[in-house]
Amino acid sequence: EMVDICAPAVDIYTTSEVGWFSSSKYTSAAGTSMAAPIITGIVDLVWSANNDLTAAQVKDILTSTMVNNVVSYTGYEKDLPAMENPSRTYGMADANAAVQMALNTEAQEEKDPLDEYNDAVDKTVGDGEWNERTTMRIDMGMNGDADTASSMVECEYDLHVTDYSEDDPAAAKASGSARGNVFGAPMDYDIEYADGTTVYTMTDPFPLSYEIEGEMSVFDFTIISDRNIRDASMNGRTMTFDLTQGAMPDGSFGFIAELAQMQNIEMNQATAEVTVSDDGKLDRISVNILGSLVYGRESLDTTFTLIYEFDD
Repeated sequence: EMVDICAPAVDIYTTSEVGWFSSSKYTSAAGTSMAAPIITGIVDLVWSANNDLTAAQVKDILTSTMVNNVVSYTGYEKDLPAMENPSRTYGMADANAAVQMALNTEAQEEKDPLDEYNDAVDKTVGDGEWNERTTMRIDMGMNGDADTASSMVECEYDLHVTDYSEDDPAAAKASGSARGNVFGAPMDYDIEYADGTTVYTMTDPFPLSYEIEGEMSVFDFTIISDRNIRDASMNGRTMTFDLTQGAMPDGSFGFIAELAQMQNIEMNQATAEVTVSDDGKLDRISVNILGSLVYGRESLDTTFTLIYEFDD
């Protein structure tokens, strides 16, 4: 299921170290060691035909011109009948078709992952209204002891956001619900946000209502910005960001402190993966953070997982 493209790899006549495969300097060999250099050679041909193409364009050209005629088997027996245990059909690289397509393809500028992320954010929140589901999990272990690790917080939030404006995010409103386990206790909440204040109304296991000052970064997505990106890459519609170390600032990671009702959170390593839908809007943001927090008198090594999923 992980094969993107195939190349000839059976009975390939190639050079050989004497005494390794044969007594000659040449031999026939098989396997990915034969297929990989053929694909590399086709990539060279494509780039020679149009050296302004991006890496993503080259990959797209190779996969869109391949011929789906390779039948895979569970073993290496090349003489098996054609219909015996076929597991999947794959695409064979077509060098001529790939070169012809490269000659007729207009090169694209390399896309900047942060620019693409910001464009997707603008399209998602531009009309001031969207639905999001936030899943949060926090695993903790005392003083670096992995044996004490346990899931302390696991919650899911469904929110409908309205009246959002980039110029005045505090004017946004949100309503929804939350459910999950906090320190082993199941809890259900109703959530209302307005005028900079979030009201949590517990519906289970007992009625309780309280309010706290809302964190604006829940709405402006500053978790990823040029202030905290150490490295970034892009593959198709997926962007990956390596985020900087240090204490979580009030903006960029403050939403975790609010959702988890915890403070003194330190970030040691963080990555964010963003997927954009076909219409250019945010589809999913997945954030993984290795860090620590102080809870009571204990210093807890902590893993935070936060997933945003968006609906029109």
